Amino acid sequence: MIKSILPAILMFLLISVSCQDNNSNNTDKENNPVKKNLELWADTIIYDVLIQNPDPTDEWQDQKIKHVNHKKLVDDIFSSIYTEKKIAYDYYSNQPYTIDEIREFEEGYPRTDIGKLQFEECWKYDQNTGNIEKQVYSILVAYTLYDSSQNIRGYKAGFYLKNE
Repeated sequence: MIKSILPAILMFLLISVSCQDNNSNNTDKENNPVKKNLELWADTIIYDVLIQNPDPTDEWQDQKIKHVNHKKLVDDIFSSIYTEKKIAYDYYSNQPYTIDEIREFEEGYPRTDIGKLQFEECWKYDQNTGNIEKQVYSILVAYTLYDSSQNIRGYKAGFYLKNE
């Protein structure tokens, strides 16, 4: 699943992904027009994706994220903010952060501590092709929290990016 989510994350940062209208056309492998027959599965679905394994003994988590380039993914998120391609929003107040506030945020929460992403999406199913189309509404960055013995306590919502 992570293999299929990483490209979605990168596409979110580079281009807008959109659910297509039921009347839009697509082409099949032979370049014949195929009418889409989209059925709404979820107008809003929210789910977490682990991008860093906090437990080195958990082999299953390692297997699920073995193809995730954590550094590249996180660096691209911050680059999109610093180049003003995206705006970071406070999770609790929904107010936009300034670039200076994100820099201050990074001082308290280093990039290496980002352990999860949370996606808010729209899912549609194409009955003609069997494909699922997804539109990413937002991506939330969450930081791994540890107790004084360095045991994982959970995750803290950092900021989120809207796909506007």
